[in-house]
Amino acid sequence: MSGIPVVTDEDGVQSLAGPIFEFDYINVNKNETRFLILLPCGGDKGAPENHVRCSLEVQPLTEADPFVAVKNGRGYRLMQLPIEINGKYLLVSIALERFLRHYRKSDVPVRLWLRYLCVNDKDAAEMSSQWTRPWVDKMYELAESIVDMQPFLRDLQDRGVFEHAVDARYMDWTKEWEEPPESGPLPKIFPVRLGAKPAPENPTANYEYVPLDTVADETRIAVISNNPDREAPLSIYLAHCPVVCEVAYHALSHTWGLDHESCDIIVTGQKWQMRRNLEVVLRYLRSPTHGFAIWVDTLCIDQSDLSERNHQIDRIARIFDRAACVICYVGDSDQYSDLALDFVKHLHSLPVVPCDENGNWKVGQPERISVSKLPEYCAALYLFLKRPYFRRAWIIQEIALASSPVIVCGDRHDVSLRLLDQATHNLFYMISQDAELCENMMKSAPEIGEVDIDELYFVRKLFYFRHLHTGGALYGWKRAEVSATSPGYLETLILARNFQATIPHDKIFALWNVANDKKGLEFAMDYSVPFDQTCMNFVKAWCAQTGSLDIIGAAEFARPSDTNLNNFYATASSWCPDWSVSSQASSFIRRETFRMESMDWMDDIDGTIYWADGGVHQEPGTDKFFTFEGRTLYCTGLILDHVMASLPRNPNDSSVAAKVGGLLGANKHFEAEGKKTPYEDAEQAVMAMMHGDVVAAWPRREDNMENADEDLPMESYVCTPRRPRACQERLPSESRHVPYYAGGYRRSEAYHVARTILRGRIPFITAKYYLGLMPEYAVAADGETRTLVVAILATCSVPVLLEEHPKVPGAYRLVGTCFVQGWMEGEVLCEEMGCDDPAEFWNALEGSERLRIL
Repeated sequence: MSGIPVVTDEDGVQSLAGPIFEFDYINVNKNETRFLILLPCGGDKGAPENHVRCSLEVQPLTEADPFVAVKNGRGYRLMQLPIEINGKYLLVSIALERFLRHYRKSDVPVRLWLRYLCVNDKDAAEMSSQWTRPWVDKMYELAESIVDMQPFLRDLQDRGVFEHAVDARYMDWTKEWEEPPESGPLPKIFPVRLGAKPAPENPTANYEYVPLDTVADETRIAVISNNPDREAPLSIYLAHCPVVCEVAYHALSHTWGLDHESCDIIVTGQKWQMRRNLEVVLRYLRSPTHGFAIWVDTLCIDQSDLSERNHQIDRIARIFDRAACVICYVGDSDQYSDLALDFVKHLHSLPVVPCDENGNWKVGQPERISVSKLPEYCAALYLFLKRPYFRRAWIIQEIALASSPVIVCGDRHDVSLRLLDQATHNLFYMISQDAELCENMMKSAPEIGEVDIDELYFVRKLFYFRHLHTGGALYGWKRAEVSATSPGYLETLILARNFQATIPHDKIFALWNVANDKKGLEFAMDYSVPFDQTCMNFVKAWCAQTGSLDIIGAAEFARPSDTNLNNFYATASSWCPDWSVSSQASSFIRRETFRMESMDWMDDIDGTIYWADGGVHQEPGTDKFFTFEGRTLYCTGLILDHVMASLPRNPNDSSVAAKVGGLLGANKHFEAEGKKTPYEDAEQAVMAMMHGDVVAAWPRREDNMENADEDLPMESYVCTPRRPRACQERLPSESRHVPYYAGGYRRSEAYHVARTILRGRIPFITAKYYLGLMPEYAVAADGETRTLVVAILATCSVPVLLEEHPKVPGAYRLVGTCFVQGWMEGEVLCEEMGCDDPAEFWNALEGSERLRIL
């Protein structure tokens, strides 16, 4: 970075080889002080040869020339660079060097006062007089202006002027940890605010954060003072160190919870308010013999500093990635937790839970758990996996990137995440196959209420994201194909939509480090921007990056009248998803569930499912097919049909059988009236649609004996299941959702697919007698279907439902997505519009009037 001679020893300690600058004496009794004259740089400020040159001048404060005061000028002092002062050289923090380098003018000197260069910290008289809060405040008061060094540097980094500085000694770090260390090198820098008076025994002042050095990529690490007494008050020293350094620390993954009770702890000799549940966790983790280094979000991020919180979001992933161990604290112990964790050890080693000759599950090593006791174990694990910890949005990235993760519950810490992963899969499989087991679980633990297999998807999704981030090699081998860009941001949003966050922005922000395709996404994470605007900004950025409108298919405009709009759609456009709430209907734009398989066999499920528009995309930087102007989406699209009728909603029976039976009955009614549907076999079309498939994926049984089950001769239609992504032979007639398994497919899994597809959906029939699935919320409160048209938009892979805007003539509101049997592969474009190539068809519409969606 500079032509100044510097020598670095084998321990990485730097020293100057040239003449070393030394401070001259000043008379503090006469209020003399130093001012830094930052000399101009006429060339490239960032060029190594243009090192920082300056001089120091001494003046009585009463006669001082105009100057600029610099606040927050500290930097991480173990990473230094030289500057030139009065023809000699001095090592300063890299942050300070970067500030001086880029703050200097091109033509005139700049007169500065900053205590890190204008006060000699080796002179006791100067320190007692000028390294004080009153003196600094006086200098701020007398200054022409004040510049805050940290925001200045952060802005330069955001604009790409320079990157983080990294100590070369630690750049070859590897993520391979054999055992997480109980203790290791601790941080060395424990800064305190100027004027603070730490009192480790009886503090009176509240702790004030010291700004982080973003140039050195500093984070804060809490060092918990050792104490053999578990009940002793908690004393913590908050250290600063770069994320990439020699410090070995743990990272705490936990849920903030709803408990607002707080207590006082001691942080660097000052008082700090901490939630009681977190204080209990840290006291448990405290070592009796040595300091314990740990990163905790609520403590190590200044939650009151909005700018810091915004800039910490994309760093959290690296913090968890670099941690020697991630402690997954799921909460305190209860009456079921010990039994649940014991059960994990019985389940983890079984790739598939076997049955005995009587059909009873064989679980337990070395001794089998009795049939009568098994429901109690299963109930305990089921309740354990329903804990709030496993539903928190921030937990997704923490578990996905964790090194040596361990589950901690109360004083239990003997279960790794890997053990819990396999145990969860086995429990998932058992309750999906055994209704009697579910009934017995509810009897053994009345708190369960109802055993719902969907509840376990929260935990399975956590392990799934972790599986993807290891490239499918979590267990040391690869059995499935995982793309380097999986999971994508939209896929992640769909899978994580039901997870919870205290702040709605976090439903997007918490997934930033999980998505592997975000490169080039022009989106700024800023908590100060209202949530509705944040969501619309994200939609626009995602569409611009991908050239697709698929993300608008996650919007659910559920309110039929302006007087009954929820708060989000009172200000947000109908094309914008409200990610803060769970989805009301199944997703057709991306898959929201995956196979009932062990995670090491799991493919990634990224990518579109359907191609209703023919699979076209908009080139980046163009507005060929769509453009956003404020709250309005202008897009190329075709209104092809309208909803004629939907099946009546039955709140007492929303089962698969009720919906399918109703649709088949409606078809028979139309046939009796001589109405002809577009399908050769309407029953086959319904069977395929209820699984989210085109007709070709469900041939008649006699045409698909390869996948038929000889024990089910009454099956009229048999699925051609979706083969794993790694399989070379992929048929266009394969199911979109039902997975291949052991030479065919599981009927139980196909039924689970149907439950997923029909979730929140109701069958409908168009004016042209197409069969479809629409959101239940699109049916008006009085049971009448709203006046809805069915459209296909260029670059959107699924059909959408639109309704006329009540206040803007000629404009529409997007109600949601729909499945239309016979449209999902672009067939309607070819058959009704007569196009041979969808891309040519949409290109021919360029310049025509676009749909306007508000």
